[in-house]
Amino acid sequence: MGTLFKKKGSKHWQMGVWVGGCQKCKSTHTSNKRLAKQILARWETEVFERRFHLPKSIPPSFETWSEEFLKKVVPSNTRKRYAASIGKLKVKFAGLRLSEICAEQIEAYKEERLVEGVEPATVNHDLRVLRRMMRLAERQQFIGRNPFVQVEFLK
Repeated sequence: MGTLFKKKGSKHWQMGVWVGGCQKCKSTHTSNKRLAKQILARWETEVFERRFHLPKSIPPSFETWSEEFLKKVVPSNTRKRYAASIGKLKVKFAGLRLSEICAEQIEAYKEERLVEGVEPATVNHDLRVLRRMMRLAERQQFIGRNPFVQVEFLK
């Protein structure tokens, strides 16, 4: 069963439900209590029907995910090109979980590669591979949001 509450200083109702022993809260985006109750009832139904779309609590590491990703690439030439990019990406993102990779780290990777004297087109190839990996991770709910929303490719 969920609860409705208002945070101090807020005009909108908040709702919370318990999922797997953890309370999940979010805004109803309304100040009407009756409408907030209806929104809460709908959310409780989604949770009950297992349609509660949260990222998995323990996403895989970048190294593990990159290996799984490469196994899914069918054309061998594409796999070779992706493997070259992933080799460079592993140096930067080693030891990180997918959920820990952020736009700032990706921007730092771009800068480091350019300082090494790598052409912008090559850096963009690496970024496309990473973007594809993160997009698939988002679809499989390993991450809540793809950090590439905030990343620009090089010209």
